[in-house]
Amino acid sequence: MAYDQRGSDVLHEDECRRLLELAGASGRVGRLAINREGSPYVIPVNFSVCDDMILIRLGPGFAAHHLDGVTVTFEIDHSEPYSKKGWSVLVEGAARVMTYEEVARLGRNVPRPIVMYPGM
Repeated sequence: MAYDQRGSDVLHEDECRRLLELAGASGRVGRLAINREGSPYVIPVNFSVCDDMILIRLGPGFAAHHLDGVTVTFEIDHSEPYSKKGWSVLVEGAARVMTYEEVARLGRNVPRPIVMYPGM
């Protein structure tokens, strides 16, 4: 087992994928960080995992219009205060806006937005 600078266990990639999938399937909320001039822009998002992709459905606004091809960071975690145990998975990668055809192919795997936007 590998440890980080704080002495915490470093999870293997397979375990991180499993935790991401479980968290997405159970409706957990993650955080999406987008680099913005001066400081990161972090928003809570619901998500799902399909075909090794983290799927996030965004409504109109800053994030939706500035993501395609941009490197972003996604984080999900879980903690148990009484046992002082938990885990955190941090993923960095290029965001991509999906075509209508890709979204249709994914069908039920596309997450539903938690916050409804006017006109939706």
